[in-house]
Amino acid sequence: MALVVKVFPHAFINRTEHLEKLISGFESALAGRGKMYLLRGKEGVGKTALVDFFLDGIEEEDVRILRVRCECGRPPLYLLLRRIQAERHVEMDIPSRALLKVAEGMVERDPTISSLLLRVSLLTIKDEDTFRDIGSMGRASLFKVLLQELEEMSLEKPVVVVIDSLERGDVDLLLFLHFFSRRITQRRIMLIATYNPYLIASPEMRDLLLRVSREGVAEEMAIEPFGEGDMRALLERNFLIKPSPRFLNYIMKKTAGNLHYVRILLSSGVQSRGSITSILRERIESLSGEERMLLLLVSIFPGGAPYEALLELLDSPTLLDSLERIMDLGLVEEHMERVVPATSSVRDITISTVPVEVYREANLRVARYLEERDGGDILSLAWHYREAGEVERASRYYLRAVKEFISDMSLREAEVVLHEASESAREPERSRINVYYVLVLYMMGDLNALLDVLGEIREENLAPEERVAYHMTRCFLYTDLGNLEDARREGETALSLAEEPGLRSEILRAIGNTYFFEGDYATAERYYAEAQDVAPPGTPIWARATVNLALVGWATDPSGAKSVLTEAMRIFREHGDYYSFLRTRINYLHILLKEGRHYEVLKGAEEMRRLTSALGMRWFTASATMLEGISLLVEGRYADAGECLFSAMNEFRDIGYASGYMQARALYLYARHHMGVSTVAEMDMLAGEAEKLGYVKTSRYIMLLLSAMLREMGRAEESEAILAEMGEWVKRVGMDPTYVIINGGVPYA
Repeated sequence: MALVVKVFPHAFINRTEHLEKLISGFESALAGRGKMYLLRGKEGVGKTALVDFFLDGIEEEDVRILRVRCECGRPPLYLLLRRIQAERHVEMDIPSRALLKVAEGMVERDPTISSLLLRVSLLTIKDEDTFRDIGSMGRASLFKVLLQELEEMSLEKPVVVVIDSLERGDVDLLLFLHFFSRRITQRRIMLIATYNPYLIASPEMRDLLLRVSREGVAEEMAIEPFGEGDMRALLERNFLIKPSPRFLNYIMKKTAGNLHYVRILLSSGVQSRGSITSILRERIESLSGEERMLLLLVSIFPGGAPYEALLELLDSPTLLDSLERIMDLGLVEEHMERVVPATSSVRDITISTVPVEVYREANLRVARYLEERDGGDILSLAWHYREAGEVERASRYYLRAVKEFISDMSLREAEVVLHEASESAREPERSRINVYYVLVLYMMGDLNALLDVLGEIREENLAPEERVAYHMTRCFLYTDLGNLEDARREGETALSLAEEPGLRSEILRAIGNTYFFEGDYATAERYYAEAQDVAPPGTPIWARATVNLALVGWATDPSGAKSVLTEAMRIFREHGDYYSFLRTRINYLHILLKEGRHYEVLKGAEEMRRLTSALGMRWFTASATMLEGISLLVEGRYADAGECLFSAMNEFRDIGYASGYMQARALYLYARHHMGVSTVAEMDMLAGEAEKLGYVKTSRYIMLLLSAMLREMGRAEESEAILAEMGEWVKRVGMDPTYVIINGGVPYA
């Protein structure tokens, strides 16, 4: 992984050596040799700017960045813990304070259970008061928990931890840094901390900082204020000012070489007549109303304004004179037969200096010009209409763009557009946009965001077909969450609203899935058969119903199921329905897995992971990773399986797909069990958590895995007790551990 160096001029003025050290430390951390850096300097000398530049150069999808800014009066380690919880999506509702007391009481009786309870209680702390009540034992355990969580995160991706303003921290933070600095040398973790040595009043904190820098692996770097030579280069390269000796002396006297103060001074336009912002503002304010409208049109026109567009939009006989004047002032320039703003600052200042009604009028002119000539892309039209205050028209164009993105499976682009459209729209358009938003988020597998957006939809503002889509999406969501009664209710509501046969077929299929997941295959088959009957033959809708029917008969006729799935995938490809194709492909790979064709499964899962990752379809990526892990698990390659399942577990957690996370974690614990690690207690807790959250199906599969583990350990009575407790359901799905492993996470079509 290479660090991408970006253009950020002032960071390279008198800072090159520091930056090179950070890059070197990052490369060491990538190789598993963790590094820690302490950046020391006065307030505003550029510590934060240096760290920002360094982090900007890292490809964020390839590394986890955890940043915490110390705040007076708040425990920094609590802030770091909450940051880790957010990154790992730890949202269990557990009484942490009570659990801490139980853990402390069990230290002597059962140190292992006590340690496990401590970890769970610490990881689920949600309030500062509970955090402050941690005793000495809890504090030592907290250090270990934080280190362990960061270690587990670094197994998936390298981790960069940044702690700003240590001087506002406390002794516990520095004790942790001392503990941490000696334990990251063999890990893919880098830690950067900044502080102002002149603001550390506590002798104990000063002593601890000295110990961290001398005894651990931490390297300390002093960030000094700029001298006159550096300041001259800064003004010329970053603020476009050629300072006279007098002006340079004025800047040094006012700022003492402090970068923070330089920025304030030069951006205010009050204390410094040499401010580039001030100069541009004066030039723009000297323009006439017509000239300012011309400059505004140039600033907002997508890609710059052609001359013929300006002639029509402005309809002015003095256009050329006005254009020549604003060019002489250095505000615009010619580029490829278009007029463009000389800098982004010109554009920003121009927009900020015109009244709102003028800005809206300019955007409306541009939007109509582009619309009449079909000369702008859909998103440009949507943006200009939105800025003009024409929200309804903007929403129509946003939805047109989204439908195109969805048909092309460009889900990331659709999600970005929908987020922007939803933020700017008003009711009823906002609810109508959000129906598509939740659909895209569902296809991407981002359930955290989906639940937030779903709660904002007002059903009374939806058109009839949008109400159907709304209830269908809720049916899909509740099915995935395991809330099958709610899913059926939403499905029946959608069915009562739908009239078009194809749509009714999809709803019938969705209701059938709720019975399938419950093990009621006869009822599921009836719904699937009806869905097939009402669907137009040979269409993707019809093919999806045939896939469901084939999966019902999978156990009795695997070869017949494969041929049905193969034909369905052909139909999906021909019609460009890649979502259904991928979903069916996963089911096909599960059949191959059941047949023991592991090489084909691993190859197919790898291909799917690459494809879906590029498309932004994160649920499929996580499912393919889990499928690969299941195949390795069945083969007995437990270490390789554990690595895959750990990745799948994190992928599901990152997208908020809790049931998938729990299934992958259960399989991961099963793999660890076969590697000689005791995971029975953790598996039991996981099953209880799944049941508490309403994931009944997931809880049952986890308990079956637990039963298999206990039987393998010679604890037959406990194993049988679990099976007896689940009763008839066990007989319906079978008790073979291999069957449970393979089918525990099947994402049926």
